[in-house]
Amino acid sequence: MGRPRRLLALDPLETARSVAAASRSYAVLRPRAVDIALHDLKGQYYAIPLHHLLGGFRSGIETSMTISIRDEDETLRQAEELVRKGFRTLKVKLGSDPDGT
Repeated sequence: MGRPRRLLALDPLETARSVAAASRSYAVLRPRAVDIALHDLKGQYYAIPLHHLLGGFRSGIETSMTISIRDEDETLRQAEELVRKGFRTLKVKLGSDPDGT
């Protein structure tokens, strides 16, 4: 079986095994490119988006807010306000010089 036929004979549903076989047979192929192509074929086969195939999706991401150097009362006021708004992670900068000089 010639090299192109061997590549076409790889099973895209057996991604890891096929990438390893392609990497051994075709030194010029980049394993990542083969991996991406096989994942794309697998997504098409199952008729699902690739991000679902790779573990799903998120409807949103959690983010944090940063509180700059302020006096203690202002820092607490700003932290309380951000928590009321739903932020669960705050990054509080500490120090004695808000201008950094």
